[in-house]
Amino acid sequence: MKNILFIILVILTSFILQSCSSDEETAVETQNVVDSTGASVTIDGTYAQTCDTYADNTSELTSLTLAGSTYINTYKKYSDDACATSTTEFVTGFSYAVGAAAVTTDLKAVNQVTAVIKTQVATLYTAELVAAYNEESYYGFTDWEIGTSKSIFGLNYSDGSTDAAASDTLYDIWYLSGTSLQMGEGDGTAYPTDLSSTVYTKQ
Repeated sequence: MKNILFIILVILTSFILQSCSSDEETAVETQNVVDSTGASVTIDGTYAQTCDTYADNTSELTSLTLAGSTYINTYKKYSDDACATSTTEFVTGFSYAVGAAAVTTDLKAVNQVTAVIKTQVATLYTAELVAAYNEESYYGFTDWEIGTSKSIFGLNYSDGSTDAAASDTLYDIWYLSGTSLQMGEGDGTAYPTDLSSTVYTKQ
């Protein structure tokens, strides 16, 4: 009887250890940034700007989803002024890494970030845009359809030719203050020294 109990105990212990090992292998490591108070905090989460409207009563909205070493930028345009009726959607996936601390020209403590685009997908939601994209062969396609996503990663907007710069490393700065996230004002070729006025709020 003791032998049977011992065997059962060994089997259970082995199963638990294997499960823990499997969880550790699949766990996504979070990345930390230094926030405006100087504390080291996780940056993971979903952040979104407020609905941005234009004089022609259209609007746009960008959201960011960060998890581990990846983040997704979702940019949507709308035909109304309340970010309700979608016309286009561009979803870009990045791999990224938080680097050294830095200071902006107005003395805000920020984190340097490097990122590389890994995926980029476009979706159209109106017949008018589908017709226009097909007529002009945008990104090299003439078979756009409503609601059907297409990978446009590495493709030039005007003719679909390969854009060699698509996989270049991009350089940015991020500033986290409470639930507010701001990114740098720049073209990505060097670390910016100033922050963009766009504020993303953690959802």
